[in-house]
Amino acid sequence: MSFSNSLHANAAPNHFERIAKVLQAKRRAGDNSTCDLTIQLKDGYEIVHSMVVCAHSSVISDILERQRAPYSHIPMTEFEGYSVKKVLDWMYSGDIDIPESSIADVLAVASYLRVTILQNQIEQKIRNHNGSPILALNIASVRAFSVMDATMNELVLDFSEKVNGLSSEEISKLTANSVIALMASVLPMKKKIPLINMFISWIKSNQPEKETINTILQSLVISDITFDSLYLIRSSLKRNLPYKEAAAKSYLSVSPSGTFGLHIPTKTKIVEKTPSAVVIPPASPNPPKYHRTRSEISALEKLPDPFAGPGACHTASELKMIKNIPDPFEKSQSLILCRETNGFPKYFTRSEVESLQQMTDPFSKSEKESSGFKAPGCTAHYPGWSKNIIEQNKAIERQKPKFTPSEAQMVKNMPDPFVKGGPVILSPATGGQISSARFVPSVKNGGANQSFSGHSLNNNNYVQKNQEPRATESETQKFLDN
Repeated sequence: MSFSNSLHANAAPNHFERIAKVLQAKRRAGDNSTCDLTIQLKDGYEIVHSMVVCAHSSVISDILERQRAPYSHIPMTEFEGYSVKKVLDWMYSGDIDIPESSIADVLAVASYLRVTILQNQIEQKIRNHNGSPILALNIASVRAFSVMDATMNELVLDFSEKVNGLSSEEISKLTANSVIALMASVLPMKKKIPLINMFISWIKSNQPEKETINTILQSLVISDITFDSLYLIRSSLKRNLPYKEAAAKSYLSVSPSGTFGLHIPTKTKIVEKTPSAVVIPPASPNPPKYHRTRSEISALEKLPDPFAGPGACHTASELKMIKNIPDPFEKSQSLILCRETNGFPKYFTRSEVESLQQMTDPFSKSEKESSGFKAPGCTAHYPGWSKNIIEQNKAIERQKPKFTPSEAQMVKNMPDPFVKGGPVILSPATGGQISSARFVPSVKNGGANQSFSGHSLNNNNYVQKNQEPRATESETQKFLDN
């Protein structure tokens, strides 16, 4: 079954407004059941619908495009919470009412979130403002890049056309950011000179800090002069405008031929500067010379040192001793400067220098290397030694015995461990008793059978210290029978 005719109905222009109004009413009533995005504010947070804010803000849309619900918080703590809420409410209703004190911050929020429709509406209202151009320029320059370039250029051109009719009181209401925007505008010299003179008038009224003046002058741009000329203007203004007296009478002017001059007052004469040359009053060909009399010089020498401490005064003898100290930087053939010790330089006499030069270098390598006393031609020199004495000492050392008689006898009595034979039983100095690992004789004196001198305490048999006596054949046979 088919219909040859169809029915088409058009919705009202405000068809989708009902959806936004219902969602906004739920938010205001505290019903956040359908909200899925949190905006972090400086003084709290706002819960919104992601689809609503993404439809108006390209920044939030780009952020959430790479995420899935639940979404992470979006921080907006750099702005006032009131201004952020105003922009979010506009996304739901399309209506906004901004007080004059919050216009700049709301415009900054709209520019940051790239809410293009709202930003264009606010900038259009600012450009069409019929009041003083100062208010519009102050609002547009509160934050950098908060307005479009076209809007800022239009505001600067409008201000440059009205600057000559502004009073000093009105000029003083300009903010530092507004003055920077005016100086940074790309304008020719004829349009820029009135703005520079306005800046000088602004300095007279507000008396800003030197750093503020330098920052503003650093942003100065003039489109139809060379960079060298621009640098000359900047440096001249930086050098003189921070001083109140110079700023009160300084100004720029343009001659009928098109050249300009910077007039800066001095104590004697007005100094005129141009980008191509600097005109300065010529100096006197014969400047006066000042000479001091002997009495003035002696009086100056007697003046106390203002930087010296209370203990810095010296007696006459101390001053004489100080004068006699040789100059360490004076070249002399009779003195050789040595390293400083204890803060004072030390010197060697000529004889000391000659004796030092005759000393042999202990670190130099000789042609024939020596090793102790093995070679008669050793290179080491000792006081009072000769080759004969060295040979005599070597012979005496060879004749000395290596062991004492007792040590030699003990070595002879030691059994040869590599000779095959019966077991050898060693006995301590206990008077003929045999000591073995299987039986130990009982001694009444608590085991103290041998003194430390090597003598037996039981039978007074003499035994050399550290001597190991050998067992007799009967003792050996008795040990084997057991």
